[in-house]
Amino acid sequence: MLRLTGLDSVAVASRVLDIARRARTSALVAEEQNNHAALARAGDSELRALLALVAMRGPDATESEIEIDADSREIAKAVFTAARLDAHVAATIQAALRNAGHVHIADELSAFVSRISSQEIHP
Repeated sequence: MLRLTGLDSVAVASRVLDIARRARTSALVAEEQNNHAALARAGDSELRALLALVAMRGPDATESEIEIDADSREIAKAVFTAARLDAHVAATIQAALRNAGHVHIADELSAFVSRISSQEIHP
């Protein structure tokens, strides 16, 4: 299960996907227990979550795409943390980004590291 927090679209989609999965699990348990009322509630909850995902991501979005987006967000956070902690790592990541044609991301990383370094020097 994904455990992202926040209100950006990736975090919201991940959280809604979690809700849909939990509702599906609850529906399966309710069905096994022959609990029709709980099955109906869980089914309704799953449907509402799935409709929200379709509204956010479009009808062709897959669970895998949502998970990849969430993973990418976590990787980006880890990269920024590593870059903040080690200037050599930051330079290596920036060079790799520039070589891959992602100059704007390298510049964002550079600005982030500079801003954080400046805050650590002048609190």
